[in-house]
Amino acid sequence: MASDKDKVKFHYIKSNDFRVIHTDGMFGGLTPTGDIFVSLFNQRPPIPQITVQAIKETGELGDEILAERVSKDGIIRQLEVGILMRPDVAEAMVKWLQDRLADVKRNTEKIKTEK
Repeated sequence: MASDKDKVKFHYIKSNDFRVIHTDGMFGGLTPTGDIFVSLFNQRPPIPQITVQAIKETGELGDEILAERVSKDGIIRQLEVGILMRPDVAEAMVKWLQDRLADVKRNTEKIKTEK
């Protein structure tokens, strides 16, 4: 067993800005100093800026009048967070992700063989 001077404890404390995000992809590149910058994004159809609905004779809302909808064309890629890291950190992240993917593969195979 290691003595206290032969080990170090790491305490994980969430910053005030900590949040869990969904990511569908990433975009980035090298910085002028040789670090790696990546932005994680999610993607979705655009949310309309304006919709118009008919009003029935009863005063209730009717169907949307699609011809009057105002919306952006295409797909929205909402940038959630930017990550700046040294190349050695990127290598460690790649290895960590590969290890997690191997865990997923092992668990998937285990579930298949249990059926």
